[in-house]
Amino acid sequence: MSEMDTKRIEVGDKVRFDWGVYRLTGKVVEDRGNIGNGRQRLLRIQASVDTQNAIQVELPEDMVELIVTPTKNGISARSRRNRSTVYSNG
Repeated sequence: MSEMDTKRIEVGDKVRFDWGVYRLTGKVVEDRGNIGNGRQRLLRIQASVDTQNAIQVELPEDMVELIVTPTKNGISARSRRNRSTVYSNG
């Protein structure tokens, strides 16, 4: 299993999913938790159907593909975002 297969999808991530005969790209706007059938993790995703219409759908995590955008230095925007988080104990 590669590193990409083990990454957990988070709120704010760009994702791709099948919607009927279309393959849509959207943004995760809410993590609904493990409330799906068989305790599946559900995600609320906002996607544009066309230039004037957007939809919000809830899909199980296993039906959604994380989109990772490579950058010039080889670090994805998501990895860079996580690395910039600073934690302090005091």
